[in-house]
Parts: sequence; structure tokens; C-alpha cells
Amino acid sequence: YRPALSTDPEIIAAAQAAISLHNAQQGNSPVHLLSIREATQQVVSGMNYRLWLRVSESRRGRTANVLIYRDLSGHHSLTSWDWE
Repeated sequence: YRPALSTDPEIIAAAQAAISLHNAQQGNSPVHLLSIREATQQVVSGMNYRLWLRVSESRRGRTANVLIYRDLSGHHSLTSWDWE
């Protein structure tokens, strides 16, 4: 993994995809992205993104450590979501 800018459009797209995928899996109490605290990326057959996201859940701020994969066709899949 190497550092990535949180303002990079690919990082922002990965963060938004992670939020959407997480909300679809949970079905209750959706989270909303507040900011991208830190981001790293790893080139594989596609791209792995490790993101530290500041989100709001039920009006309270939380930090999530997220791993999301983007395949070569641009499809994202959520590999892990852990609360800090």
C-alpha cells in the first residue's frame, strides 16, 4: 500500500461506493460520509483501497477502517468494514 490523496477522484469514488455497499448490506441506520481521514492504495489485478472514513451514524460521528476493491472494469466490492 502507498499513500493516496483523499481528494483524488478515484479515492472519493471508492469511499462513496464503500458507503453505498455498507448501507445496502446493513439495511438499518444508514451511514453518511463526512470526510476521508486517510487513504492508501495497492495495485493488484485492479486496485485495493484502504480508507479511514469519518461517517455519521444516527447523528453521531464514527470512524470506519474500510478495505474496498475495484476490479479492472471499474466495479467496486466491499472487502471489509471495521469500526475504530
